[in-house]
Amino acid sequence: MGVDIGRSAIKAVAIDTRRQPPRITGHAIVPRPASAGSPTGAGTGRAIRSAVRKAARRPGPIACAIPANEAITRHVEAPAGLTGDALAMHLALSIEDHLHQPPEQLCYDIRPRGPVPERGSQQAVLLVATRRGVLAERQAAFRRARLRCDVVDIEDRALARTLELVGAAVKDPESAAAVEGLFDAGEGQLQFHVFSAGEPLHGQSHPVGPDGDLAAAMARAHAVYQGSHEARPIARLWLTGGASAGSPPVSPDPTLSLTPVPLDPLPALGVAGRVDTAALAANMPRLASAIGLALHAGANDAHWR
Repeated sequence: MGVDIGRSAIKAVAIDTRRQPPRITGHAIVPRPASAGSPTGAGTGRAIRSAVRKAARRPGPIACAIPANEAITRHVEAPAGLTGDALAMHLALSIEDHLHQPPEQLCYDIRPRGPVPERGSQQAVLLVATRRGVLAERQAAFRRARLRCDVVDIEDRALARTLELVGAAVKDPESAAAVEGLFDAGEGQLQFHVFSAGEPLHGQSHPVGPDGDLAAAMARAHAVYQGSHEARPIARLWLTGGASAGSPPVSPDPTLSLTPVPLDPLPALGVAGRVDTAALAANMPRLASAIGLALHAGANDAHWR
């Protein structure tokens, strides 16, 4: 079960990951009351419980996410022979040096990435951290819903998982740096994520008013990326989010031949017979994050420390 806590609604998707392809067994979108306030508010808790129960009578492991701008990501190195708890302890001793923040205020997770080619005695490690309060907010919301959240992911990594599902990663044998951008048009804001070979490379968020020009916001986001030090040529652009429904895709830059393609993971998924496929297809622009979260919910390698 993936649960996306949005600004205006809770989106839940149940997926049976034991099947190939993974099969959607239920989904729900429940509005958040205007008075719900923070993710820990009672109104949010009730909306979460309602969405989960509508999506599945007996939900399996549940995953939610923190915003990408609340996460700190560093690529670090550690001795090659360290694994498991030994690796975690080694990084815990140097976490303040890596993140430049008091370690007692942070939760962190690590992912070994394999040997460092130039230094055989070292291994590459992905270090991801967030403030303890951010994580506690999400966990408190599920306690209010009388549910247990098993995995707290990061929004951009959930979206990367959905991109991978639809085969969005460019398989170029001559380059491991395939780059693609994803515009996520939600209520009141546009997020722009850039991924390189499936890994988050760049992210930003722009406010968009009720009568705002989505195309203009996309152009601003693309221009900011092009002016950043991490900018690389983008091979493909995608568009998702509730505010994108019914909007004709337009290029964010007239000098580019790229036009965003609506992100539709449905052809890559199976659908249980009891699911209303027409409603599911209509809601698909709003479910990209929840789908990516559901695909990760059963993972046993996600442990915030």
